[in-house]
Amino acid sequence: MKDEKRLYIIGTMAYILVVVLIYILFAGMPSPASDTKLQTFVLGIDIKLLGKSLLSAFAPAFLIILIINKYMWRWPWFRFLAGIRTPYIHGRWEGFLRSNYTKHEKKHKIAVEFWQTLRKIHVWYYDENAITHSIIADFVHDVEGGPMRIFCIYQNQPIRNNQTTLQYHQGVMDLHVIDITHAINGTYYNNPHQRSTYGEIYLTFVDRKLHKKLKKQ
Repeated sequence: MKDEKRLYIIGTMAYILVVVLIYILFAGMPSPASDTKLQTFVLGIDIKLLGKSLLSAFAPAFLIILIINKYMWRWPWFRFLAGIRTPYIHGRWEGFLRSNYTKHEKKHKIAVEFWQTLRKIHVWYYDENAITHSIIADFVHDVEGGPMRIFCIYQNQPIRNNQTTLQYHQGVMDLHVIDITHAINGTYYNNPHQRSTYGEIYLTFVDRKLHKKLKKQ
């Protein structure tokens, strides 16, 4: 089961729980005598109060889902209880890449930053020549026991104009998340019609803060 579906299931359970709590709260409040004539009981349930509870529970349940999606899913105990597999990689990662442009002999310093919730992930890549951001990015659950993978279609925008080889281009990153060593390794391929380069990427975790540049502030 995908973690996004787990979020919807948890959200549904939260909504039902909130409905029950609100119903109990309403049921314990005194009602005007005129209202009692309009109440309909089915199996001991006050239909009017149930309707009010169903409507009143939307906002609190939606807020719970937002908090889970943005914050709670990161907590180890919550991840364990909910069976969440998506790695928590939000933050700054630094490392290097090897490119066929330099015959895979030179280590080019890079930084990659991930902005992440349970449902979404955005990728930003920085090097001395360009800034790259994801157009589409998502996790892929590999075969059972294998590493989690991130597929990212990106758009690269050069920040230097003194080199004719640096051009706007698009490409793909295929990254493997290795939780045990806090490493992300993978490959990238640029659109051969725009820039025919490819290579390997090696990253290690630095911190949770997004610095939005190659060198940390």
